[in-house]
Amino acid sequence: MLIDLRQKLPFQDQTVELIEAHDFFEHFSAEEIGPMLDDWYRVLIDGGKIILTLPEFGELLKKYVDDPLKGLHGIYGFYGEHKMGYTKGSMKELLEKHKFKVISVEDKEIKKDDCPRMEAICKK
Repeated sequence: MLIDLRQKLPFQDQTVELIEAHDFFEHFSAEEIGPMLDDWYRVLIDGGKIILTLPEFGELLKKYVDDPLKGLHGIYGFYGEHKMGYTKGSMKELLEKHKFKVISVEDKEIKKDDCPRMEAICKK
């Protein structure tokens, strides 16, 4: 089943235990993410968990300063691929704004490319 995650999920309220989204979150605009998080909150059971991995934009900017010839677009793909960038602090703030209890937001090493990443874990 294919689902447009910008639309209301086809699940009843409080029926989902875990939502994992890896290298996904940054592909949506700020206007799309808010309603998406609200819907995730709706479908999660009490104590349900979200695990997100995504680029850590603050660390990415530091890499750009250290190596400007590589260019931020080359590191992050600014040609329509990514719509938002988050730091650990802004991710924590966003999740809390949408009523989630943040467990952790930490650096996450993933060896598939040269992009610094973070992992955010929160509960309803």
